This record gives sequence, structure tokens and C-alpha cells, in this order.
Amino acid sequence: MLTPMDIQRQDFEVKLRGYNANEVDDFLDLVVKDYEKLYKKLLRKSESQEALIASLKKQLEALKKD
Repeated sequence: MLTPMDIQRQDFEVKLRGYNANEVDDFLDLVVKDYEKLYKKLLRKSESQEALIASLKKQLEALKKD
């Protein structure tokens, strides 16, 4: 999965008549901020789901013993 750091570290070749480098950098900064928020939210959700799965497994094992 692409990380926010991957976006920040991405370099592009400079060519004659290319895009304005400052505009590209500014846009990438915005992309990184939003992507980082989503990335962290996804990680928190994943951790929460893993905790739920572990809890359900314990409950299932307890029910099997009864």
C-alpha cells in the first residue's frame, strides 16, 4: 500500500515546458495531508477489527467448552 511518506518522497523528472514544480509540490502537500488522514483512519479501523475478532474467538472457544 502506498504510504504518505511514499508520496512525499516521490521525485519527478524536470523537463522543458513541463509543469510548474511549485504548483506540483503544493498539490502533493495537500494530497499527502488528506491521504495521511485516511491512512491513519484505516489503520485504526484495522486494529479495532483485529481486537473484535480476537474477542469473538475467545467467546467462541468459551462456548465450545460448555
